[in-house]
Amino acid sequence: MDFFDVLQEEFEKLKHCDALVLMGMDGLAVAQVTAEKPPEELEYFTAEYTSGIQLLNDVLKKLSENSIREHIHIFGDAYVFCEFINDQYYLLAFTKHDVLLGYARYRLKRLAERIAPEMQGLA
Repeated sequence: MDFFDVLQEEFEKLKHCDALVLMGMDGLAVAQVTAEKPPEELEYFTAEYTSGIQLLNDVLKKLSENSIREHIHIFGDAYVFCEFINDQYYLLAFTKHDVLLGYARYRLKRLAERIAPEMQGLA
């Protein structure tokens, strides 16, 4: 599977999206698609975001033996959507506030389902 092509296809459906990234829990991007002017410090943010998720996952597993499946963060002028594919890979979408939250969430879930079979043995 060409992850770039799959992300590009979905990116075009998500209006007001600045970046769509397939991330590993090691903090490294597997593939990414960005707008002409991507969010500043995207690489730094994605790596640090992964560190935060790892910490939160550790706490949740101690409390309930569950792990994070989805996040939506609201910033001053943007949303960050996180959708897990499995325990080792997740999708991040950076959007402007103009996006329809429900639609963006739906598109990310569909994309995760589409990529999941390719990632099955990699968890």
